[in-house]
Amino acid sequence: MRSRCAFTSLLIILLGVAFAAPAFSADETRFKINKVTIDGNAAFSDSRLHKVMLSRPSSIFHRYWYYRSILDEDIRQLTRFYHNNGYLEAYFERPVVSIDSTSREVNIQLTVHEGELTRIEGISFFGNTLLPEERLLKEIGIKPGDALIRRRTDDATVAILRLYADRGYLEAAVEPDVRVDSTLHLALIDFTLQENRQFRIGDIRVEGFEITRENVIRRELRFKSEEVVVYSRLLETQRTLYLTGLFQSVFIRPVEPANGDSTLKDVLVEVREALPKEFSVSAGYGSLDRLRGKLEVFNTNLAGTAMKIGVSTRISLIQRSLEGQFTDPWTFNTRWRSDLNLSTEYRQEPGYEIYRNGGRLTAGHQFLKKSRVTFTYRHETAKLRNVRVAEIPERIDTRIRSFRPSILFDTRDNLFNPRRGLFAEWSNELAGAYGGGSSMFVRSELTVRGYVPWGEETVFASSIELGWMDATSGGLSAIPLNERFYAGGPNTVRGFGYQLLGPLDINRNPMGGRVKLIVNALEVRRTIYRYVGAAAFLDLGNVWANTSQFEAEDIRYTPGVGIRVDSPIGLARVDLGFNVEPRPGEDRFRVYFSIGQAF
Repeated sequence: MRSRCAFTSLLIILLGVAFAAPAFSADETRFKINKVTIDGNAAFSDSRLHKVMLSRPSSIFHRYWYYRSILDEDIRQLTRFYHNNGYLEAYFERPVVSIDSTSREVNIQLTVHEGELTRIEGISFFGNTLLPEERLLKEIGIKPGDALIRRRTDDATVAILRLYADRGYLEAAVEPDVRVDSTLHLALIDFTLQENRQFRIGDIRVEGFEITRENVIRRELRFKSEEVVVYSRLLETQRTLYLTGLFQSVFIRPVEPANGDSTLKDVLVEVREALPKEFSVSAGYGSLDRLRGKLEVFNTNLAGTAMKIGVSTRISLIQRSLEGQFTDPWTFNTRWRSDLNLSTEYRQEPGYEIYRNGGRLTAGHQFLKKSRVTFTYRHETAKLRNVRVAEIPERIDTRIRSFRPSILFDTRDNLFNPRRGLFAEWSNELAGAYGGGSSMFVRSELTVRGYVPWGEETVFASSIELGWMDATSGGLSAIPLNERFYAGGPNTVRGFGYQLLGPLDINRNPMGGRVKLIVNALEVRRTIYRYVGAAAFLDLGNVWANTSQFEAEDIRYTPGVGIRVDSPIGLARVDLGFNVEPRPGEDRFRVYFSIGQAF
């Protein structure tokens, strides 16, 4: 019995050693890459070449391990990278790998001989009868004297095909031929074209819809039967249908005609519908609202008409609101979009508490693809209670009946976290005594925001907001507190407290003003690691009670830094803004927790 136990114990030990040894051995042979140094590279930086490799220098966020087979493949990829970018004679020497067994690290030394850059000497086209050579040269984006970059040659081929497809020549073919003089480092590119026949649109078939009415889909089409096939219009329609929010996916493509006519192409529109009913509950934390929650119930495709109806409620330590919404994207079967919002709200502001009830009716029309004009009528009753601003009554009742036209231009690639594009809006609001209104004022606001990417990980962003308002009689005192301009907070000048930049009373309660200037002069946003990013910014601005008080020396500025986390539920933001020249009663810095970018 004892011998059996001893044998069993010995077998367990041997098995443990057998399984542990390979793991120990594998761990022993794994070395972290410390440095990857590249010599001889003048055309491309070390960091650019590192992105081509898998054997990269390790960082505090990610460790890269050394494997010789992977390094050999990296060198082949680097060589192809050089060749594809016009350095046809580039080659790498055998890498020098220095292994430090003590620290278990590896340093890699690469040496490249780039050679001469091959440039394009001439470009020719053969077989083109529809379009002249000058038109094709303008379209392809390459010209004599440019570096011979394979990707650009491929892009030029696609550009020619797209040009022909937009004229109905869907079966056009392009074959590029590149001839290189290795002695002179020059290349000739010949594009041979087969134009083939032109196609017109036959039948338009819509498939995949069950909830949405067919006319709702067809009214968004940018093409019709008997027209010449313009491929860019198919793509534009596909994007437009997807942006309605009614579909999970949209595919539009020309197919063989059902009637067998060789001069026609049927167009197939395939959609996959999204669920029209939405119910969402969310909670979060912000510097202003503190704890907050939100509940929404919507039907985004009412009876298959694309009309949207729903209700939402928000609650936090400073706000309670209930809002009903209705949207018709095709009002009276026209391209005018109408929105009706009815709401009731209670909110605590720094100088007062407000109870607000009312609604807005907006009609908007898009033109020139990226522009929109809107007209808004506001019907609102507000009660201001516990007013703490000096020389203002403790209780104020207002009735707003206003009309607000605005024009908007928007080329941003993303509404919530843009990387490129421009946003501009100019609005003018007239509030009068018509319709039982008690407040009479005019307001004009201009907002311009721009976003420019720099590489794949950095974005430069800037914003400016200008505002002016006046009352028909009584000046600033005739404008309700809740309608005035304010500055300071997480989305304006971040070195100041919420609404604390501008006119203050003797108790440092914000009084608001008639003129505002908010300049987010520059914000640099950079991804650090995956979903985590950092930002540095400079905010300028102020609010003035009257235009006569505007002076350049009153413009305050606050630099700052921040952290961004792009989570699945939205972008979380922490900003630290510094008040460089604090005045008596002002803080030297402010920290804000928010959701979404500042602008």
